[in-house]
Amino acid sequence: MKSAIVLFAHVVGLAVIRALGRMNVPMAAFHYSPNEMGSLSKYVTRRVRVPDPRKDENEFISKLIDLSHGFQGSLLIPGDNHTLVSLSKHKALLEPYYVVGVAD
Repeated sequence: MKSAIVLFAHVVGLAVIRALGRMNVPMAAFHYSPNEMGSLSKYVTRRVRVPDPRKDENEFISKLIDLSHGFQGSLLIPGDNHTLVSLSKHKALLEPYYVVGVAD
């Protein structure tokens, strides 16, 4: 089974991690802020530090592409507005690597 990846695992991200984790979906947390408590959830099997999209969106997207070899076909789920906007803007670029859970 492919994993689901939560980008920014604070309050919303933690809720997604818990909901999907309880359904035995393998969970990864891509975090960029030190207060992302969801990245410490028992349901998260992989934790990855990524650049903050508010500071450097291009570096954030580049890092997602670089990480794709270990997560090919996984579902990207934004956990905040910053990751939502970045994924939406760069959806076409990310789709060869991931299932991108945002509108165009």
